Amino acid sequence: MKIKARPWNELGDRVRAPYLQAAHQALEGLLYCKRVWEAWGVGTMGEEDFVDASAEEDIVASVGQIIYETAMRVTSRCQQEQRRLEAENADLKRRVRQMEQAIFRYKERSARRR
Repeated sequence: MKIKARPWNELGDRVRAPYLQAAHQALEGLLYCKRVWEAWGVGTMGEEDFVDASAEEDIVASVGQIIYETAMRVTSRCQQEQRRLEAENADLKRRVRQMEQAIFRYKERSARRR
């Protein structure tokens, strides 16, 4: 069965849900700084400038999308490899049949010579 990846923005909520859940779990406990990098040098940053990354919907959605797209790329590569292996397997089966036929013909010729 070939899986065709659809763009993230075309997926329904039910399809997105496991990817968003995985992203949420991966981000849990990580802090996200809401201020720009330059604010570090000013010395005005405090605890309120940091939030749990898993609570930020846009971050969770971005990571969920990355997980989905990575999964689809891996799935596509696996499918390509499966097709290559199936073709190789068919070729090997064909060669085995040819060898079996050659052995059979050889045995027939040998039997006639006796």
